[in-house]
Amino acid sequence: MALTLDDLGLPRLEQNPFSIRTLSARDHALFVGRTHILTKLKQYILRKSDRHVILVGPYGSGRSSLARMLESISSLSAYIDHLSSEHSGKSMLQSIYTQFLGLEAPQSRVELSEKLVNLQNISERTPLIVLDVQAGDDSQLHVALRDALPVLERMKALVLMVADQRQQQQLPQEISQHFE
Repeated sequence: MALTLDDLGLPRLEQNPFSIRTLSARDHALFVGRTHILTKLKQYILRKSDRHVILVGPYGSGRSSLARMLESISSLSAYIDHLSSEHSGKSMLQSIYTQFLGLEAPQSRVELSEKLVNLQNISERTPLIVLDVQAGDDSQLHVALRDALPVLERMKALVLMVADQRQQQQLPQEISQHFE
């Protein structure tokens, strides 16, 4: 007896979903697997549940694609894939502000922090912040997170950090304790 795609419950695909290219939210039909994780993260956004989560897996396992699938669910999203070497924490917060609102971020750290925290009042869903920084930028990420974590925690956002196992192990305890 021959099985068809319908018998196996697999979606019909126009192209090969197994490439190294990160999928975007518009590629939703190509996203296969990890649907239970995607569903749980979607629920965090829809229920306005603020969480800090580390997505851990090897290169090419779909961590970045999973994070990109959530962008269309959240009304505010920011994707950080590069950090400035100077004032990395403030630079991260300014990048988040600019990506959320499409406006130039305030230069004052106090004003920037307050405006980011107050964004939850204008959003009907939990804001999404994805930290997908390359492995070579680990020390910059640690410095930026030490500086920005107090604001990120007050923001009531879903913060997803994309990491491989080495990055997760090298994450300082005072930072890793803030993530699931």
